[in-house]
Amino acid sequence: MPIIKKISLAKDRKYNNQKIIAIDYGTRKFGLALSDQSLTIATPYANYQRRELKTDLEFISNEVLNNNINAIVIGLPKELNNEQQAIAQQVKSFANILSQNFPQDIFYWDERFSSRAAERLMQHKEFKGQNNDKYSACFILQAFLDFRKN
Repeated sequence: MPIIKKISLAKDRKYNNQKIIAIDYGTRKFGLALSDQSLTIATPYANYQRRELKTDLEFISNEVLNNNINAIVIGLPKELNNEQQAIAQQVKSFANILSQNFPQDIFYWDERFSSRAAERLMQHKEFKGQNNDKYSACFILQAFLDFRKN
């Protein structure tokens, strides 16, 4: 399916009562978060250590199938001035590969401050020593879900 570049289409009714997965992309690892079916709450789901592309796609495919996912949100890194970070091209290339291998619609979401928010969360004693990637993905997805509701 296509990569949806017009973010306002995320509010389309066809996504109502559907589950969404978010990916916080990294070159060595990525985090995943899942929405509930009502598209109200994002939940940190998994941290994944990247391997080779084929294995990475199999992992995502299994998660998409096992969780009845209907759309994918992938964080797009941007600078404070709204310019894309250098890694943004890698994210876009990865999203293109996903779009060629998965039937779900894919949305980009500005991930500014998601890593910072996750790092702050990791400072609390309950989260000490945990990998923050799934929490970053959760912040990305929750912002996307909140956007849909407004």
